[in-house]
Amino acid sequence: MPGPPPLLAEMRSRAYRAGGDLSHSPNEATPEKGHAMAQYLITFPSDAMDHIPEEEMPEVARAAHAVCQEAINAGVYFLAGGMEDQPASFVPPDGTVTDGPKPDVISGITIVDVPSREEALKWAAKVAAACRCTQEVREIGFDPELDAMLREAAGEAPTTADRRQRRAELALAAVDRSSA
Repeated sequence: MPGPPPLLAEMRSRAYRAGGDLSHSPNEATPEKGHAMAQYLITFPSDAMDHIPEEEMPEVARAAHAVCQEAINAGVYFLAGGMEDQPASFVPPDGTVTDGPKPDVISGITIVDVPSREEALKWAAKVAAACRCTQEVREIGFDPELDAMLREAAGEAPTTADRRQRRAELALAAVDRSSA
């Protein structure tokens, strides 16, 4: 299994040198967070369902909706849908808009919020059976700063982990200023 992404590895390394505690994965259970969840993107390519006869598509849609309902009932549903068959738009940093090709890489997407990759793979198997095609599963990176902003917007108090994270960030900034 590969290690953490380079940015996360650097943050952990710098936080350790500055006295912070970022030694665990954000998706691991901690006393402050309880049983943490991770989001996983489940996708299939645009041609993955081409083998299904048109008259069977309503049955496939019912099966896919049943899996979504099961995920909703289980409290792990975040998002599901299909990409519209229209050109993509590209927007670079300068804000100009350029129309691109029609989507040919990803067609169907599902995002689940689950405690482990193994659990995400179980949901992917359900989606695969419903949609009658192979699914690709990828973990969506955790951003503690964004997570804290969302909790703040929801009116939730910062956790001990948030306060530790903030102290580590301040320590990193102090290290950066002293080494400049």
